[in-house]
Amino acid sequence: MVIGIALASANGLSAERFDSGNEASKTADSGDDANSMFSVVGYQFQQDFLIITYNIRYPGMTKVKLFDSSQTLLWRSQYVNDEEGDHQLVLRKSALTTGNQYLFEFDYKNQKKTLSISL
Repeated sequence: MVIGIALASANGLSAERFDSGNEASKTADSGDDANSMFSVVGYQFQQDFLIITYNIRYPGMTKVKLFDSSQTLLWRSQYVNDEEGDHQLVLRKSALTTGNQYLFEFDYKNQKKTLSISL
């Protein structure tokens, strides 16, 4: 499943679908272990998009929050129920400032993982 979002002015959001291809990608180091019910697989930059992939073992709600380097909350997901398997969060790179660091916080069934990305 692909979840698409594009950050807009004043930290608002608008939905957008994106079909994946392949440019640069990185694997996440999210502290996953054998007992984890989900994992943040990694991220990639494709054209004008940042694509983050995560996997859940069982259907359920995955909450995602985006923070800037000063720990200010920029965005939170709409808490959509996901089916089991791989999912992608798609953001426009133009909505993020080059040179800044961002922190994505994933919460699935009260298990939290983070992913830090520098542009």
